[in-house]
Amino acid sequence: TEEEYYLVVNAGNIDKDWDWISKHNTGGVEMLNMSDNMSLLAVQGPNAIKVLQKLTDVNLSEMEYYTFKIGTMAGKANTIISTIN
Repeated sequence: TEEEYYLVVNAGNIDKDWDWISKHNTGGVEMLNMSDNMSLLAVQGPNAIKVLQKLTDVNLSEMEYYTFKIGTMAGKANTIISTIN
């Protein structure tokens, strides 16, 4: 939304990035570190869409560059499905 953002950082940098963002949060923005409650699975390669399409009803080939949709993936509802196609 216009007032809500997700930031995904490399798992090895969570604490370092959190500290930097917190230090530079001069606008009093409410921040939640959800790292311990989430995971990321990045599937890459020429067959990624073909393989993953079997696991979701979201039409992956129609997703635009750098977008996301909330859908079901492998039976898990409310999954953030993102693409860089």
